[in-house]
Amino acid sequence: MALGFNTLRLVDAESGRRLKELGKTDGSVTSLKFHPAGVQVLVVDGACPGTTVRLFDIATGKETILGSKIPQDHIGANYSPDGKTIAVSDGKGNAIFWDASAAVKVGTLAGVHALTDTLIFTPDGKNLLAAGISRGADVQLWDAAGVLRPRTSTRSE
Repeated sequence: MALGFNTLRLVDAESGRRLKELGKTDGSVTSLKFHPAGVQVLVVDGACPGTTVRLFDIATGKETILGSKIPQDHIGANYSPDGKTIAVSDGKGNAIFWDASAAVKVGTLAGVHALTDTLIFTPDGKNLLAAGISRGADVQLWDAAGVLRPRTSTRSE
């Protein structure tokens, strides 16, 4: 499992023994998500003066910043079911889509509430559910497939 408080650590869930230290965080980690294949950890790090979304490669420990100084302390970030795409709410009314392997922006979905702290792809990866704690039961369902442009693979298949 992953633990985040000032340092992102992978630990054995049974024994609690530290397996690996991946990197530093700034403060209050509000979300940790493993890539579906277990190759990355997506970290939402809610620190002052704004939230930072970090992506850590488990094998190398390499850190990539997907967003920084986001004006909300709780934001949504999640992998698509196939692990190819990451959605991140930017605290300004957008969901930004990233290519998970190349860490480049591949699309933007405007109109997501600024206080969205939950982003979940449907199992087929075609839609994105967006919700926020301050909005009660208000849930938005977006066509994610219409936002994402076709991509070519940079890896050998």
